[in-house]
Amino acid sequence: EEVKSLASRSATAAKETESIIAQSIEQIKEGTIVANDTNKAFELIVDKIKKTSDIIGEIAVSIKEQSEGMNQVASSMGVIDQVAQQNAAVSEQAAAAAEELNAQAMSMVEIIKDVANMVGYNMDNISFDNKPNKIVHEVKKIDRVTKKSSIPQKKMQKKR
Repeated sequence: EEVKSLASRSATAAKETESIIAQSIEQIKEGTIVANDTNKAFELIVDKIKKTSDIIGEIAVSIKEQSEGMNQVASSMGVIDQVAQQNAAVSEQAAAAAEELNAQAMSMVEIIKDVANMVGYNMDNISFDNKPNKIVHEVKKIDRVTKKSSIPQKKMQKKR
């Protein structure tokens, strides 16, 4: 009977061992599936990290290009400012030159009046009001009168 009992217990233990091994095999299969799924997930994560890294690299290149563009804009603005300052200086010089030429023209008018008076042409009543064409016209009139006449210049007087 002891042998029978021992055999019965051995058979029961063998069935339990077989059940435990079957459960272990099933758990190993499930663990393998979980491990494979985890590996695929890690591969996706690594792929996304690579794509994110590429995008960050592209952003860095874009930022560098934008920075260079901004530097070019700043440089161009500096050049524009310089040109504007040069234009302002040239305008001031042109205005000063125009004033100087006007002063010289008015001085010349006075000289022409004096010369005209010396040759007998009275220009005291003529006002030129800074009008160069009127001056040229009056000088041409004096020239025509003096060329036509053989009379000494002091005797010739024209009044306006």
